[in-house]
Amino acid sequence: MAESREGVSEELQMVEHKLGEHQRRLGALMAGGKKLWDHWASEAFPWSNKVLKLEDGVFGISVPWRCHQKEIINATMACADTFVIMRTDGGKSLCSQLPASMPGKGVGIVISPLLSLISDQVYSLETIAPGGSAMLAGSATSEESGQVFRRMEDPRRSLRLVYVTLEKIIKSKLFVSTLEALNDAQ
Repeated sequence: MAESREGVSEELQMVEHKLGEHQRRLGALMAGGKKLWDHWASEAFPWSNKVLKLEDGVFGISVPWRCHQKEIINATMACADTFVIMRTDGGKSLCSQLPASMPGKGVGIVISPLLSLISDQVYSLETIAPGGSAMLAGSATSEESGQVFRRMEDPRRSLRLVYVTLEKIIKSKLFVSTLEALNDAQ
């Protein structure tokens, strides 16, 4: 009986020690995440003034930024790999369209399940940056898809934003290999 108490006591101490290690690690990760958000929230980037002018002048938005929009836009403008999931009406369109309407070398990929929403987004961006966006859906012909892939890989690209359905990503090995080639070219 005494042995089992000692064993349980030792195991409990070991678990408490590991828990303490995990809590310290979590604290360090949380602090690092805060520093990262603070970095991207800065308005000291070379593009910051232009972003503010576009936000108000082109997009007609003069209200404060929504949750993390500024940070997402700055990370995108810095060509950092940026993956964003936001709620409906959270401000995703501005996060992708504003950087796409500015000079730069990257191509943004927006995954959307709704063709009607994709069409609206492409139309909207075309009024701001003609030729700057394209749409890839599962229903696209191989010729239409190939044209978009060539535009994505063109080093003189004017294409800045590609809206794509999940179906197209799943079904198109060429799309995935084009993304890999773009990533490798960085």
